[in-house]
Amino acid sequence: MSAGANVPPLAPHDDPEALLDAFLAALDEGDPARAAAAAWPLLGGRPAREVGDADGLARLLGNDRHRPLLEASRRTRVAWDRRERAARAELLVAPASGEPPTAWLLSLALGADGRWTLTGLQREGFEV
Repeated sequence: MSAGANVPPLAPHDDPEALLDAFLAALDEGDPARAAAAAWPLLGGRPAREVGDADGLARLLGNDRHRPLLEASRRTRVAWDRRERAARAELLVAPASGEPPTAWLLSLALGADGRWTLTGLQREGFEV
């Protein structure tokens, strides 16, 4: 048996890449309400303050600007930068409609409580 065979996977708040994976899995729900229910616990900082709760996040994910995140035929991480207490991921999101892909920047931060959260979500010139 290998040394790491009994090591459980990292929880989203323990590792920024696990957090990003959990957020992308939440988006796979497709429906704004289901996606928001899964993603809400991952938010922190300004996005959490601005949307207020899971219902606010569902409204945001359901609007015309953010809906492509849910309806994407493909989300590809094209860049990843991790610094001590911060990380950024750039995604290229290909809409299922066949329209040209859009770039998204996701910011993650390690809080004073030792938990990673999603602290920024920006689409080509638009910021949440």
